[in-house]
Amino acid sequence: MNRLPAAWNRISVGLIGAVLIVVGLGLVFSQVDAGPPARWVHRIDPDTVREAADAHWWTWVLVGIVALAVLWGLRLLATLVRPHAVDTLVLDGSDAGGRMTVAPGLIAQAVETELAEHRLFSDVSAKAIDDRGAKILRIVVTAPPTHSYDEIAEVLARSIEQVREAVDGADLHVQAMIDLVPPKARR
Repeated sequence: MNRLPAAWNRISVGLIGAVLIVVGLGLVFSQVDAGPPARWVHRIDPDTVREAADAHWWTWVLVGIVALAVLWGLRLLATLVRPHAVDTLVLDGSDAGGRMTVAPGLIAQAVETELAEHRLFSDVSAKAIDDRGAKILRIVVTAPPTHSYDEIAEVLARSIEQVREAVDGADLHVQAMIDLVPPKARR
């Protein structure tokens, strides 16, 4: 999860948690006649609560709360659904005279194309993502378990090393995952 969605989720959970704790403690204290909260509950005038519930402004307060909750929820969903791709990568050697940049998505595409041509892999996926501020080139390969891990890792290591050499000194991490899946049974 990226920084923005993580922050929104933490704020949401913290806010909901604080409200639930305050309401829960208020209910517990009111039931056991403990301390000031119990006296506060007894001072509430039931007629005033009934009049407020019947008032016309109460509907607009509820509409406002629902609108705020819907907007907050849409904001949370938007931060979670949005893809977090890395746009550009500044290469080592950039200075005040100019910047050398490359699109990590193109590197991912080249790695995916190269690995997809290899006979060991039944499926290959490579993506450049931004994960909590870290630029990562994530490579996921699927291979049947008929090949040894060392054999698969050797082929994968060549591609990883090529990427590391190409972007040496740049802030790009390479993450490789191997998924060993047996071939589907024929009917």
